[in-house]
Amino acid sequence: MPSNKSEIKFCYNVNLVEKMLQIISLNCQYSSKVRIATLQMTILLLKQLAVKGTESYLLDRHLAAIEQYREESTLMLRNFYKSEEIFLDMFEDEYEEMKKKALNVEYLMMDANLLLPPTGTPMSGIEFHKRLPCGEVERARRAIRVFFLLRDLSLTLQNETETQLPLTNVSSCIKVNEALDLS
Repeated sequence: MPSNKSEIKFCYNVNLVEKMLQIISLNCQYSSKVRIATLQMTILLLKQLAVKGTESYLLDRHLAAIEQYREESTLMLRNFYKSEEIFLDMFEDEYEEMKKKALNVEYLMMDANLLLPPTGTPMSGIEFHKRLPCGEVERARRAIRVFFLLRDLSLTLQNETETQLPLTNVSSCIKVNEALDLS
């Protein structure tokens, strides 16, 4: 199996990738018992195994499976779009949160909470991506994060850049103490 620094990356462990795809598939289910941190680690490893520079070496069936899971995450997200009044605010907040807080693998591996069964209560003090969601709002947040992670993976594998997010252009927003032209 080629390393991350290997010049040639035309092969990878198919069985390992298929197990990783099963983890991704489990995350696309409404009542998934898989932590977001597990999905993040899976995607990070998948990128290191099958992407060199801007070129993906995944088999077509694996690419198709990832696209299918991205579609499933989109369908799961649509359920919350209809039911949550603050969905767009949550969508923007989760996007900003994920962009400013990249996964730190070394820090994650030092967290003993990951050795315990996943907890589902925010009262435990465990960060959201290291525990299961509690309530509909957190399930919506989880669905949003899964969507963003799979969308980013899909764009990376297709060598495309993000052009549609964030939804709000911060530079065009009105700022405090700025004159407002109402004419």
